[in-house]
Amino acid sequence: MKKKNPEFWKEAKESMETIRKNRYDKYYLTVEMESYTDLGCLLSALIRISKQSLFLKETLVDEEIRTDIYNLLDFANKLIPFPELELMDEIKNISG
Repeated sequence: MKKKNPEFWKEAKESMETIRKNRYDKYYLTVEMESYTDLGCLLSALIRISKQSLFLKETLVDEEIRTDIYNLLDFANKLIPFPELELMDEIKNISG
């Protein structure tokens, strides 16, 4: 079998890796976003869907616990700094 070019294997490995190790031996995943605002919108949608799904179907989870989870997700959603994310997009566009 003919040996392939080492550069080919390096490029193939890099294009196939979705989870990588950093220099501290921790794994990370790179996710591409168009903008900081898109990231905020995605996080907000994830939280909103999670909140809504708590009340969609009857489960063994106590109503009080579901309400606590809902309130926690609502609080987390309020922590997303949309004005600051939009400002960072503007700064990125000006400097870019």
